[in-house]
Amino acid sequence: MITVLGGVLGALVMWLFAALGAGNLPSAERLTVEIVLVAGALVVGSLGARVAGRHLDEPHVVLFFATSGAITGAICGGAYALVIGILYVVAYGGAPVDALDGIALVVAFPVFAALGGLIGVFLGGLLGACLGFVASRAGLNRSPLGRRGAGYP
Repeated sequence: MITVLGGVLGALVMWLFAALGAGNLPSAERLTVEIVLVAGALVVGSLGARVAGRHLDEPHVVLFFATSGAITGAICGGAYALVIGILYVVAYGGAPVDALDGIALVVAFPVFAALGGLIGVFLGGLLGACLGFVASRAGLNRSPLGRRGAGYP
């Protein structure tokens, strides 16, 4: 259940960002990049929620979800910034005319990916904490076997 929620939440957020970011790309590239980014976010979000979901019986479940969401958000945000940046340069940019332009072009992509990852850390951590809070309040952390099989009253 948590795995599906995490994947759907990640895919929804990525779809919103992909629809906004790829709006000025040519239509064939726009649809392709939206599908690829949303599918990637669905997979990575599901994996992140699955990892955090293994700690549902722990007392600090919100912290586990926030950390997992931050890592997942960094991966998705970095991939988003890198893919969108490359596609815009390919669609609208020209070849570098001198060495300084080539160096700037090569340095720009890791900077874009790092900035996207940084934004993804904050957004993913916030969404992960919210999902962990909902999971802890909804009773999803109460296993019939209890904590690691020891059993809660």
